[in-house]
Amino acid sequence: RKKLERYNKEIMKLIKKIEMINTNENHNKYWAASLFNNDLVVTEWGRIGTELQSKSFDKAGVKFFEKKYNEKLKKGYQQIK
Repeated sequence: RKKLERYNKEIMKLIKKIEMINTNENHNKYWAASLFNNDLVVTEWGRIGTELQSKSFDKAGVKFFEKKYNEKLKKGYQQIK
């Protein structure tokens, strides 16, 4: 969960982290999204305990951020406690 360190955290507006753990279906997944003041959205994902992948979306904004987050919740992801 270290890939976001390359972005300037001082301008980060919002971050949401969720995971899906279901041992019966072999799910052990992590997903996070960060929204920055310049409308950059950075997502990170992968299996818990492995190196994460990441992708950035320039000028995506809050609507994109919330859309992706809600898509994951519908798939069964839950807030990290």
